[in-house]
Amino acid sequence: QDIYPVTHFLNWGHNEQWIIFNGYYDAGFRSSSATGNFAITGQNSSLQFRFGNSNAAGAAMTWSTAATLSNTGNFGIGTAPGTSKLNVMIPSTDASNPIGLTINNNYTGATTKYGIDVNVDGAGSGPKYGISSSVVGLALDASNIYGYQVAMTPNGSGPCYGFLHSSTAVGTGVRYGMHSTIDMGFTNELTGLGIYNEIQKTTG
Repeated sequence: QDIYPVTHFLNWGHNEQWIIFNGYYDAGFRSSSATGNFAITGQNSSLQFRFGNSNAAGAAMTWSTAATLSNTGNFGIGTAPGTSKLNVMIPSTDASNPIGLTINNNYTGATTKYGIDVNVDGAGSGPKYGISSSVVGLALDASNIYGYQVAMTPNGSGPCYGFLHSSTAVGTGVRYGMHSTIDMGFTNELTGLGIYNEIQKTTG
């Protein structure tokens, strides 16, 4: 064992409290271990999860905020909580982590399996979206822009759907299996596709 604290509790008042792991406070925050520093801190109206790394034992350090829980129950990862229950942001300075959310479903049973299951009830009279996506391309950049992308490996003998839509018979409003609006913008753009399908079949 070394001389540096493993945990440190700071009860500074109703507006600030700390539980620090592999760190401590001594005329400023300091690291107890170069393997990583972590803290849970109450800050006024929020509970924050903070971290530090590559700080030698005994060295002064600063905290980065990984996630924040607001006093309204909203949660922010990489950013402050927003108006939604979960707000996730990847900072522009984070060049090593371009993915906001990864879901791996390794269920092996015989019932239906979902990567994401979204349920929006009928309450309220405004527009309703199961999933809303906004994707903004970089000016003069020729990279592909996808609002929705599916990559499937069927393997089995059952049906394979890139997109499956089912609408029940209740209600009297207009129904769309898919509705696409494309604003071509500049007149020199060559192609505008509402729906583009490409089907490839191996021989055999």
